Amino acid sequence: MGTETKKQRSCVVFQTFPPGQLVTIIPCTTTKSAKRFPYTCEIKASSSDNLPKDSIALIFQIRSLSMTRFGNKQGNVTMTTWKKILGLLKDYLDIAETI
Repeated sequence: MGTETKKQRSCVVFQTFPPGQLVTIIPCTTTKSAKRFPYTCEIKASSSDNLPKDSIALIFQIRSLSMTRFGNKQGNVTMTTWKKILGLLKDYLDIAETI
């Protein structure tokens, strides 16, 4: 859409709200040089995530999109990767552990 790259890409689905209408995602790239940016997390290709190549989650590009833009679910990140992503996201959004 607009000036976005005109290709499909993997992403980490963070939240769906309201059910079936809007999805908050963290986009991924296979460009290894993206690791130079802060707030990125490497995701190793594995049988659980079904990624064709190692990828980098771009936490600093979190966004919400219409559910109509998505294809099929590819797989699941490991719990270790999920915890890393959540930790980076909390830091990026400056969310304190306690209020």
